[in-house]
Amino acid sequence: MKKIIALFGLVLSFPLFANAATFQSGEELYISETTDQDVYGAGGIVQLGSNVNGDLLTAGGMVNLDGVIFEDLLGAGGQVDVNGEVKGDARVLGGSIDVDALIGGDLILAGGEVKIDSETVVGADFAFATGTMFMNGKVNGNVQGYAGMLTINGEITGDMNLLGVEELRFGPDAKINGNLTYTSKKTAEIPENVVNGEVVYKKQILPSPPVTAGEFIAGFSVYSFLSLLVLGLLLMWLFRFFGLDSTDRALDSVFRSMGIGFLVILVAIVLTPLTLISIVGIPLSAILLASLVIILYLGKVYAAMIIGRSLVKIDQKSGYLKMLGSYSLGLLIFVLLTFVPIVGWILRCLLVLLAVGGMTLSTIEQFKILRKKKLV
Repeated sequence: MKKIIALFGLVLSFPLFANAATFQSGEELYISETTDQDVYGAGGIVQLGSNVNGDLLTAGGMVNLDGVIFEDLLGAGGQVDVNGEVKGDARVLGGSIDVDALIGGDLILAGGEVKIDSETVVGADFAFATGTMFMNGKVNGNVQGYAGMLTINGEITGDMNLLGVEELRFGPDAKINGNLTYTSKKTAEIPENVVNGEVVYKKQILPSPPVTAGEFIAGFSVYSFLSLLVLGLLLMWLFRFFGLDSTDRALDSVFRSMGIGFLVILVAIVLTPLTLISIVGIPLSAILLASLVIILYLGKVYAAMIIGRSLVKIDQKSGYLKMLGSYSLGLLIFVLLTFVPIVGWILRCLLVLLAVGGMTLSTIEQFKILRKKKLV
């Protein structure tokens, strides 16, 4: 059952998962041998020191990627360093991202702090969402994104469209061969001969620039990944046993856990408005509503743990870093399901129900133990 759930989730979340793949994990994962298939790796610290003749999907606390990736890269972590070469597209989410690599296709980055080094070359388009970014190197295509503070000190052969930027700066090596369009609360000081095309300034009137549905989903997914990553790390540190026990019970009894999760959520939804009938019940209604929100959010965390544990073997003896890698990989897949219409959303809901059921079963069992010890 574990393998079925893992395979189903992977197939829906990444189109190329049907190919042969190598799964690797560890507290400190070092991939040192060349592989001729896709690689999916997770660990507290992940290091790639060889070539991958396929796709690489990896997640961890610290991710350092060297060597050559002959197809696409999808990575996530607290700190991600991309070196070497990616012949296909590269998509990276992280708190801190450093790119010093040759990217053959598109480059998509989302993170708190991003640095594009001077030797970096992007073969196609570049899209980003970041708090702070220092952009050196060269992009052989168009650039689009959001940033709090953006410093450009590299070459862009196409157009640049900044959908929202708080502060825009230019270095001595900045060059935009196409047009520059930027939305900001204030105009930027643009040196002469930096932009070959037209410069269009759009004053930002709204607190945040209007976005399309796709852009909103992408931005929300980045925020969701980072917030759930932090919460998951905290829960694994404070409530290690509960997390392992809950996910064990969920995976050992999948359909029962889903049913229990559905009942817990249904009861909370039904009782919340019913308690509003009387004034006395208003505080209880507020408590039920708050509890429902907390349960659903925790359900996402433990759903990601379930996916991670389906791929990476974790038990009570496993180190914290290995648990971190497993959770990060599971969370990455869980967030990617957002981009799979209908089926992906349904699977996310089922995973949350499964996680809530596991949490409930674990809580009941712990309560029974406490009663036997006459502690409650």
